[in-house]
Amino acid sequence: MRLGGLALAEARIGSVVVRVALIGIGPASAARAIREILDRERPDVCIAAGLSGALKAGLDLARVVVPRRVGGAQPGNRMADGYLVAPWLVDEAEQAGARVLPALVSTERVLVRPQEKAAWAGAADIVDMESASVLEAAAAASVPALAIRVISDTAWERLPLDFNRVLTPHGEIDRGRLAMEVARRPWRVGALVRFGRASARAAEALASFLDGYVERLGDGLTRMNTSRLTTR
Repeated sequence: MRLGGLALAEARIGSVVVRVALIGIGPASAARAIREILDRERPDVCIAAGLSGALKAGLDLARVVVPRRVGGAQPGNRMADGYLVAPWLVDEAEQAGARVLPALVSTERVLVRPQEKAAWAGAADIVDMESASVLEAAAAASVPALAIRVISDTAWERLPLDFNRVLTPHGEIDRGRLAMEVARRPWRVGALVRFGRASARAAEALASFLDGYVERLGDGLTRMNTSRLTTR
């Protein structure tokens, strides 16, 4: 289906109607997409789902995680106060099997090297580029929201390429630039293939988790709505 300028997929999981939008990579792309959605929709819950890099040891590949707080990046490798996720959303995720973490920071660029990740480890546990934008827009629209992420690269792992060089302003991978980067560093092809496989494995773990979580969340919302009707 289409919603404004966005293409969305719609499905039913249990009693829940789910609409999924691919919002691209980076805070600007995420902010544009989520605002366009929330200008037209008022979902019961908004989930910022996707891949995330670990900033600390002990977070293994393909581990599904949920942060209690999400904030944007500030100078000096500090995280903004950000947004505290509703405890009931976090509790449902933990009961569904996710690992709960204190904080996620959304940066404006991909953290490529272990040294970059280590510099942010004092501010948060995991990093992405989109969740803070999503939760900011959701908070402005009074829509409960949380980030559900899956670890695609560990704290000690260097990414196979500097993906900042191949991103378009719309948050997409420029295949031409990617080909040029690979041509300049052909010895990184093996690492890029392994990273692709690891990311696919992580995405599968996230999708499997979301199926169960969304159904569980739908049951919880039904119970909450029934309780409200009973007590009025």
